[in-house]
Amino acid sequence: NSDAAAPLLFPMYTVPVEAVLQMTVNEPHEVLKAKGVAIEFKEGMGNAAFVSHQWVGDNHPDPEFKQLRVLQDALTHLLSGSQHVPLDMFTELYVPSTKRLRSLELRSSPLFIWFDYFSCPQLLGQGAVQPDDGDLSRATISLTASFCNQPDESDLSKAYVAKCRFFFALCPVVPQVSLGSVFTPMTWAARGWCRVERVCRELSKDHTWVIIKSGTEMELISSTVSFPGGSAGEGLFTVEEDRNKLAPVLQGVLMRKMKLLLRAEDLVAFRILHNMQSVHLRGFPAATMVRDLIPGFESDTLPEMDSPRQAVDRFLHQNGLANVHRPDRAGWCPLHYAALGGDPVLIRGLLQQRVDVNCWTRKEQPLVGAHTGMTALQICSFFKHHEAMRLLISARSDLICGVLAEEVVTAAAIANDPEGVRILCEARCDPSRRSRLNLCAFDSAAASGASAALEELLLQGKPILHKHDFSNTLHWATTFRGGSAEVVKRLLDCRADVNYVNISADILILKLIIAVKSLQHRFGRATVFTRWIYHLQKQTPLMAAILSGQYEGAAALIACGADLNLQNARRWRASDFAEEQSVPDFLKQAFQGEVEGCETVYRLAIANAYVEL
Repeated sequence: NSDAAAPLLFPMYTVPVEAVLQMTVNEPHEVLKAKGVAIEFKEGMGNAAFVSHQWVGDNHPDPEFKQLRVLQDALTHLLSGSQHVPLDMFTELYVPSTKRLRSLELRSSPLFIWFDYFSCPQLLGQGAVQPDDGDLSRATISLTASFCNQPDESDLSKAYVAKCRFFFALCPVVPQVSLGSVFTPMTWAARGWCRVERVCRELSKDHTWVIIKSGTEMELISSTVSFPGGSAGEGLFTVEEDRNKLAPVLQGVLMRKMKLLLRAEDLVAFRILHNMQSVHLRGFPAATMVRDLIPGFESDTLPEMDSPRQAVDRFLHQNGLANVHRPDRAGWCPLHYAALGGDPVLIRGLLQQRVDVNCWTRKEQPLVGAHTGMTALQICSFFKHHEAMRLLISARSDLICGVLAEEVVTAAAIANDPEGVRILCEARCDPSRRSRLNLCAFDSAAASGASAALEELLLQGKPILHKHDFSNTLHWATTFRGGSAEVVKRLLDCRADVNYVNISADILILKLIIAVKSLQHRFGRATVFTRWIYHLQKQTPLMAAILSGQYEGAAALIACGADLNLQNARRWRASDFAEEQSVPDFLKQAFQGEVEGCETVYRLAIANAYVEL
């Protein structure tokens, strides 16, 4: 319609990084443009960085300048202090071939910042726009729609996200008593519009992006499993109508990307994206998938009417695969690609042709964060394809898989999928059984911040809960992504020890990893993972939360009585780790004996927590 079409003509305004660093107040686009600070970005000027964030005020994105101050500190750190942005710990552990982001790339050319309040009209006659999704992200729907409607399909530079060399998710922990809320990386990940911005980045030429948790704590995210989230259509939208508007937008984004991959003859990436359409478009009732992008396949039926045999023939043709058994150069068999999409008719057809239901992926796949040795059932479980999961289980797919001997229910736990957990536990998966890395499904759910999956695991595992050490689970939660007040409280309710002291398990593979990574940290390349390993012995959940930049979880632990004076085996206290970082004020105050700020963060976070089963 005309209302949606008009903003497409709006230029891409940015602010030079030098001007951003000098700001002391967050002014709207119109003011910055009048001052000559907001300028139109054009090719050849340098590099642009897209900043995705939440509005943390009423009628203003950042009334107390809390987020912008963190952005300033982070940019200063990147441009003058650090040598690189480290990988997140999950990627470093499971997909070690992924490269870090060198800070030199940020400094190699002039840098310009795209930030919605700076870059798009805000003053619509009645003050600043309201911070609801419909108004807040009109710029985003414009950028994604323009991405789909350019006359030259190969020209990605017209879209704001695609035009930006870098993508920053600005996610500091910001408590707002006036709104009764606390804003965190997890609340950013749950927002529908933030998910849209993220998926547009992940479908652009460079799919990696940087999460900013504080002025010094940043991580490079390189796959969908590295950071919690989900399909954009399943995100939270203040204006429900936006969900319907976005269906054709994302369909266009996916179509354009698939065509570009075909032109570049990148068949592996094409196969992944083509088969993951069902995942990207989940939650958009009006969305339809493109099944016949490759011409030349003759059939008398529509794709949705295919028999299992016809579905297999169509699948092989559309994916450029020779037969149902042979893996491609990426080490994936046709069944693995079919599992990404979860079409039960197709999977039934492959099983009828006697494919190996338990074949492993032979190589890691950074585009989806898949490690070597995954099975089709694990892939289906991670992407919530329930009917396909039941079909593979009935075909006697192994429930313990891979090099690490993981229970398949771990994948559903990481995906925060309670129905998937139910399906697998009913198939006799054991949520308490530990892998070769000493992890079980309880640990994985907590470590991923998957509160709904954790609740379902607690229900399914009720007969054996008295045997499980939830203190160790709490430590895993605060190490990875589960350091939220909600998860911390739930585990403490399960009798986890808030002052648990980690003692490494007597497992050979763990001992080898700890020894190698500790030496690497001390004498070689220091990373997020090596730093955690180096300080692991006698580490407490509070230390782990500070180390991993999970400041909401740290506040929750302090509010629940964590001892601030405990030391690890290297005689470091939690406050020593905090001194190495730019932690929020409520933590600085807590380490000086004033815990009221942490108690406020904990109270606000718990008041807004809920679990949907």
